[in-house]
Amino acid sequence: LMTGNAVVHLAEGNNYGNSPAPNDGNAKPHGSEDHNKAVDTHIQGAKDQGATNVRKNQVQVDAEGKKVGNNRPDAQYDLNGQHNTYEVDRSATNSQKHVTTIKNNDPNAVVKTDILKK
Repeated sequence: LMTGNAVVHLAEGNNYGNSPAPNDGNAKPHGSEDHNKAVDTHIQGAKDQGATNVRKNQVQVDAEGKKVGNNRPDAQYDLNGQHNTYEVDRSATNSQKHVTTIKNNDPNAVVKTDILKK
């Protein structure tokens, strides 16, 4: 039996529930040291450009802040009227998997990627 928000979300075509509030990029280190540094550097650059609703390693949301997937992009934020995501990987294969998942969840998302040297 579903009640409350679960019924509303199901009626909207998803059953993801509410997303947590944006953590403004303030999260425990994520991944290896160089991975975490790349994410933090990207987040700071986005903030310097005026990004809002900044998330680090939180469930994927859309531009309205609605949860659209259980995946956790390395970073997400809104900038210039668009919802942006950022993923750091060590291989093009993993990077493409992240892009596909993000775009399947939110076709309007801007996806930015970096591949770290091994």
